[in-house]
Amino acid sequence: MRIQTTLSRKLVLMSLLAVFCGCAEVHSSVKGDAMAEQVKGGVLREIKVAETGEGARIVLSADRPLAYTFYKTADPPKAVIDLARTEPGAIASPMEVNSDTIRRIETVRYGEGATAMTRVEVYLTRDTEVNAAIDASDKGMLALAVARPAVAGAPAAAEAAPVAAQAREALPVPR
Repeated sequence: MRIQTTLSRKLVLMSLLAVFCGCAEVHSSVKGDAMAEQVKGGVLREIKVAETGEGARIVLSADRPLAYTFYKTADPPKAVIDLARTEPGAIASPMEVNSDTIRRIETVRYGEGATAMTRVEVYLTRDTEVNAAIDASDKGMLALAVARPAVAGAPAAAEAAPVAAQAREALPVPR
């Protein structure tokens, strides 16, 4: 009798285990579609260049929020933006700009599928300050502000003007 009880308990436990394991989904998520959207990469839609009073403004626009890495090199002077999980789309490369701040912009794709990355290289006319920031209202837009390169004689002239003014103040006034 004792053997039958032990055997029946084992059968009941195995049946319950089979029922619970059979009902569980493998790799399921409550937000299945949202997770798939995050894994899918974006596409770079366009690159716009506009001259401003302080230099130039470059706007990179994508169909999804951008994750980026930005750095600048001095030789050759260029700004490099790596866009994670982003395809270059139909952007023409190289894009010749030939302004007083920017020579050209090139886009290159690295990797495949979920590891795809787009590198945007902005070749500058001279080594100058460049800042990058995501647009607060549209996370799919990255703006680069390129400062106008200083003219070789301009800083010296700007420093000379206050010195000349101080020198005039120090001179005695003829009577």
